[in-house]
Amino acid sequence: MLPQGQFQKLLQASNDEKKMILRQVFKTERFNDIKERIGSDVGKLKEKVNEVNASIRTKIDMVRGDEASERFRGFQALKEAYETPATQLGGILEAIRELLKEDMGIRDKASQDKGKLEDEEKRLDSLRKDIIDNEKRKKDKAEKEKDLSKLNEKLGPLEEDAAKNSERASQRDKIVGRKTALEEKLTKYAEVARKENELSKREDELKKAEKSLDANIETRAKLNEKIDADSEEEKSLDGCELNLADVERKGKDLKNLIDRFPEVEKKEAEADYARRDWEKKCERFKELETARDEANRAYTDASGFFLRSQAGILASGLEEGKPCPVCGSVHHPSKAVLAENAPSQADVDRLKESFKKADNDYSTASVDCAGAKSKYEELDKQAKELRRKLEDDTSGRAKADLEKERGMLRDQYVRLKSQCDRLGKLKKSLPEDREKLKSLDETIRNDNSRTERSRLEAEKETLSENRKELEFETEARAREEIERLGKSAEKLQGEIDNASRNLQDCKDSITAANAAIAELSRGIREDLPTDVTEVEASIKSVIDDRKIAEDLLNASETRISFNDSVLRGIETEFSTHKTVMNEFSWKDNLFKTLGGQLNGKQKVDLEAFAQMDFFNRILYKASRRLGEMTNGQYDLVREEEPADKRSQTGLGISVLDHYSGTERSVRSLSGGETFLASLALALGLSDETQCSVGGVRIDTMFIDEGFGSLSPDVLRLALVTLQDLADKGTLIGLISHVESMKGMYRRIDVRKTDQGSTINLAE
Repeated sequence: MLPQGQFQKLLQASNDEKKMILRQVFKTERFNDIKERIGSDVGKLKEKVNEVNASIRTKIDMVRGDEASERFRGFQALKEAYETPATQLGGILEAIRELLKEDMGIRDKASQDKGKLEDEEKRLDSLRKDIIDNEKRKKDKAEKEKDLSKLNEKLGPLEEDAAKNSERASQRDKIVGRKTALEEKLTKYAEVARKENELSKREDELKKAEKSLDANIETRAKLNEKIDADSEEEKSLDGCELNLADVERKGKDLKNLIDRFPEVEKKEAEADYARRDWEKKCERFKELETARDEANRAYTDASGFFLRSQAGILASGLEEGKPCPVCGSVHHPSKAVLAENAPSQADVDRLKESFKKADNDYSTASVDCAGAKSKYEELDKQAKELRRKLEDDTSGRAKADLEKERGMLRDQYVRLKSQCDRLGKLKKSLPEDREKLKSLDETIRNDNSRTERSRLEAEKETLSENRKELEFETEARAREEIERLGKSAEKLQGEIDNASRNLQDCKDSITAANAAIAELSRGIREDLPTDVTEVEASIKSVIDDRKIAEDLLNASETRISFNDSVLRGIETEFSTHKTVMNEFSWKDNLFKTLGGQLNGKQKVDLEAFAQMDFFNRILYKASRRLGEMTNGQYDLVREEEPADKRSQTGLGISVLDHYSGTERSVRSLSGGETFLASLALALGLSDETQCSVGGVRIDTMFIDEGFGSLSPDVLRLALVTLQDLADKGTLIGLISHVESMKGMYRRIDVRKTDQGSTINLAE
């Protein structure tokens, strides 16, 4: 489809606009993708270079040193002047190695000083401990002598207390004899208590049995009365189950009828909503029809006015002494005047687009209106059918009457359901009650509680006689006495043991004290000073010196470890930097080449370079067409050089005039020549597309390219070319209002009426 004015735009389009068109037709975006992928790699490599540079700079800033060191101050000066790794990093690395050597020397000396001070600290600490231990021995000896004096004072009273143990032993033996006699009678207490407990349990059980017998007799009488009453009620409820089933069936039938009313009402509501929707869409359809007619009228008027104003547009650019692009004259005595309110091509195009949109909206509204009507008619038909069937099934009764009847059936159902539930319970409970009555009769006959009462009373009398033989009321009371006697005996034995033990402990303590005093006397040294203060002051001084050496050692070791790690990190990063820079350099150069960005070179990127081949073939085919239409006067050629080196090149078009032997801009062609050149370019693009794009064959072509603005000669040349295409099997459709063309070919006439446009196939 060649729409009006579009291939004139292609003829005069910029390089970038042609590039986008050729990309869509020949799928050349893959060449641009190659360039973009290389560009992406370049960007990532540049980021990597920056990251490595920043990392190296960060690691250089991390280097530590002694602020008082001359080497470290020199390193600081190098760091301040550092800019790029390629030229300045060698000096930085050498300075870091020198700092490491300096710190290693500091570390070795501090380590030696620390060892000497630690040995001196150990010697002084050992002397301090000997002095403290010697003074402690003297103090302990004096304490032991005091303890020995106190032990000698306690020995006499302890010997007197131990002499009373014979009297305590006699009292203990008497208490033990009394305790043994009571223990021998404990078994009798247990036997009497067991028998009393047994008789108490039998008494409780007998009372329960007597009470159960009385309850069974009373229950039997009540159960007889219940069985008689339930039998009478069972007879009166016979037949209620059949009545319940009949009422339930009638209720279900009524519910089904009532449930159909909402369905019918819903369908009627849907039909009413569809009717209102149809009416709204009909109103919208009429509004859009009016808007479409107005848009068509505005577009038609502007298009005609624009065509009539072409002479004025061309004349506005004429200059005295320069040739007219139409007639070639250099004198312009009577130029055409452009009407004051003449529309531009952009105005016509805008009105045309407005008309197309209004026409599309009109067509859509027409379809919507028809669909809404069909939907309403179908829903209305369904609602009426449902309403008719419901009235037949309900015999014309209203929903309220049916619900009232259903309510009466519901009350009747509740009453009958209650009766049926009661009948079911009676049928289950009567056999159970009769079985319970039979079991109660058997239980009452087998009861022997009266015989057991006589036997129990006799055994109680015998037990009372046995109780009188015991000294205490209960076994627990007897055991309390036994426990009291045992504690008294234990207390006496404890006094005997304590007296003997205390005497022996005192004697053992006196012996141990004498031995300790002798041992302490042997360990006391008279050659040691008694005051430890001076030694402790010396120890503190040595410790302070050792800490200074340790701090110096730790600081140097920390700097060595940290700076060595930084040095290895910088060396690794620098190796990475060289590798990345090598790759970045050749890829950046490749990217600039593919993008046509090399300084002083023609601005042709890879995609444009590929498109230039397609474009050359298009122009070759278009020139053949144009030569045929202009009797060999014109060829279309590709512009080789841009106006300046900064612009993209390769897709510009010039026209080669064989009559004058000059090459000039396509914009200098007259209106008719521009039309022929545009048509030739369109046909050349069509020919090349069929040759280059796999699977594409153009069998039909519609052309709406403004035949009404052409002179008879130009129109004839264009039609000869199109006839040649038709003769070779291509179906050509021409869209035109030109009267002289109506009798040339078979045509479809389009006529506008009040009811819409109509078409007619004319012979």
